[in-house]
Amino acid sequence: AMATGAPLIPVTLVRPEGAAHFEMHFGAPIDTAAHGLSKEARLQRVFRDYGQRLQPWVVAYPGQWRGWKYLG
Repeated sequence: AMATGAPLIPVTLVRPEGAAHFEMHFGAPIDTAAHGLSKEARLQRVFRDYGQRLQPWVVAYPGQWRGWKYLG
């Protein structure tokens, strides 16, 4: 997305407590355009924006965010 300036669409998938289904939520686009920023500054801005948007979901559904430590 950063190579083209295309926005990123954050998508969150959660299973409401007791539900047998998942819900998919699409967030507002995250701006990846340069706006005169260095690549490092752009990455920091994108990661910060994504983290801020993800935080409410993690707080609302904490049990669904385990296992991330095994991805690295």
